Amino acid sequence: MPTIVHIDIAADWVGRAKAFYETIFGWRFFSPPGYLIFLLDIG
Repeated sequence: MPTIVHIDIAADWVGRAKAFYETIFGWRFFSPPGYLIFLLDIG
């Protein structure tokens, strides 16, 4: 099965989008120190 290594999620309301994906899919977002991006752990 193919492995997804990169996705972009465009959102005007980042907090709302993060809450949605965390609730629906159980994803956990984190931001490395000094970066203005979020990475996610899908399990």
